[in-house]
Order: sequence, then C-alpha cells, then structure tokens
Amino acid sequence: HSGQNIDAAMYALALDHVGQAHAAGATILTGTDNFDPYIYPGFGVHAELEELVRAGLSPAAAIRSATLDAARFAGLEDAFGSVSVGKVADVLLLDATPLEDIRNTTQIRGLFFNGRYLDRAELDGLLEFARQRAGSTPTNLQILLAGLRSPLLRLQFAD
Repeated sequence: HSGQNIDAAMYALALDHVGQAHAAGATILTGTDNFDPYIYPGFGVHAELEELVRAGLSPAAAIRSATLDAARFAGLEDAFGSVSVGKVADVLLLDATPLEDIRNTTQIRGLFFNGRYLDRAELDGLLEFARQRAGSTPTNLQILLAGLRSPLLRLQFAD
C-alpha cells in the first residue's frame, strides 16, 4: 500500500505479540536490550515500561518485569527484586504512584543506592556530570572497549 508506514505497523504488531505472550503466561523482562547503542539505561527503562503497559501489561506487571521477574531470571531473587529484610536496598522514591500511571516512574524524588541516599539535587548533579562526559572522546573509547570485552555483548553480536 502506497504511503503505509511499515515500521509503525511492525511495531504495533510487536506490541500485540508482547501483550499476547504476557496474557498466555510468558514472563516478560525489562532492560534486555540495554546494550543497544540507541537505548540509554535508566531513561530507556522508563520508556520500556510505558510500552509494556501499551502492550497490555498492567503497571504492576510492567514494574515486576523490571524488578522481581528480572531478579528471578538472573537467579538473584535472594538479594534483589523486592524489598525485604536482608536484600539489597536500592529503591527509587517517587512523587506519584506508577500503579495509577506508569509514567510516574519518572517522578523521582530520591534514590537509595548502595547504602546511600541521593536527593533530587544530587541526582540532577549526576545527570549534569554524565551530560558533560557524554561528549568526551576518552570516555566514549573506554565504554567502547569495555563493551568489546563484555562476554554478554559478544554473545548478543553472535546471535
């Protein structure tokens, strides 16, 4: 058909397949394409959660795909994936519940990470530092070399 946007049609079909797979009981995981150069870890997860909800997952199921289900898949559910005594306590504090609107995962007030609390001002400072470093040739070369040494990345390229 003349003028039809094939990319949009294929994307819609992929969303439908994800929704069908979830409805059939398949475990859906978030963040599996973090080594894609067009995906920005952290920011990309928020967008992916939105797309999973568009595909038919509830906000709770989408969040579980990035937390408990991902930890179970990696065999790390004893340490990660949920909040309980004895587990690693990396937790985002949000200004609004993502169970009502998944886009609320971007309303970050603070972060508990590796035993330290970072408030919004500290997080903004880290974002600014990352923005400045993103244009650095030495930093980009280090990232490229680390990626080339990564067994996981090699496996993805071989696939």
